[in-house]
Amino acid sequence: MKIKNILMTAAIALVGVASAHADSYQRGDLLLAFRAPTGTTGADINFVIDLGAATDFRNLTGTLQLANVGSQLASIYGSDWNSRTDLSWGVVSTDAKTGSAVNGDPAKTSYISLAEASFGTHSDDPTFGSGARSTISTQVYAFSDAFAASAGANATTGISMGSSTTGSWSYYYDDSQNMTYSFGSGISFEGAVGNGVDTSDAALDLFRILNTTSGANPTGTVGLGSYEGSFTLSNNGQISFTDNLQAVPEPSTYAMLGVGAVAAFGVMRRRRLSAAQA
Repeated sequence: MKIKNILMTAAIALVGVASAHADSYQRGDLLLAFRAPTGTTGADINFVIDLGAATDFRNLTGTLQLANVGSQLASIYGSDWNSRTDLSWGVVSTDAKTGSAVNGDPAKTSYISLAEASFGTHSDDPTFGSGARSTISTQVYAFSDAFAASAGANATTGISMGSSTTGSWSYYYDDSQNMTYSFGSGISFEGAVGNGVDTSDAALDLFRILNTTSGANPTGTVGLGSYEGSFTLSNNGQISFTDNLQAVPEPSTYAMLGVGAVAAFGVMRRRRLSAAQA
């Protein structure tokens, strides 16, 4: 019922939203990136897309279809992208370094993703000390700046960033000594796109990390990840998000929801644009 309500709202609100897809990055947006390791197809490119304000996902009730990036992934990472175990994806965001809380997120609030060990079973809530929180926020902030400079007004359609470029997703990924660290965190924020056997679906869990509770709404425990929901990537490239109260649907379920679901991505963009114009 909640899914149907969200999709109906999206369909009604679609009028006048087309221009929202030529939108620029704004601080606090979630950025989703794809990365291939050195020596493999597409290793020189990180494909990155702006999904919209992290607080929109935090506040979401229901299930939402976002972008379909299948054609871009095939072009960059090969036609077998959906079965590649070495192709990774991840999501991050951070707020301003200083100042008052924005939409309930205090300064240096970060959002990170963790891979689900098996589809539909979300990962354990992560914990970060003050040093790790500061490093994550600083490095994600720099990555966001690099993305914004490269993307311009094409942030929401996705761009190809050179993986060796200073500030890229790969730049903040450390795989030395068999370690996999993202943004100085000590853990990986990535998950594998494929399992090498078939074109199965992948899932990432989204966590909100508070650096302080001053001005936080909803509040939480500083440094303890708060599970906000899960992203899924279907084997044809459809990205979707389900809130933290719903069972994560198999991506094949979305095919039965109709074209109205596609409008949902625009609804979140429209909400942000309206707020900026107020």
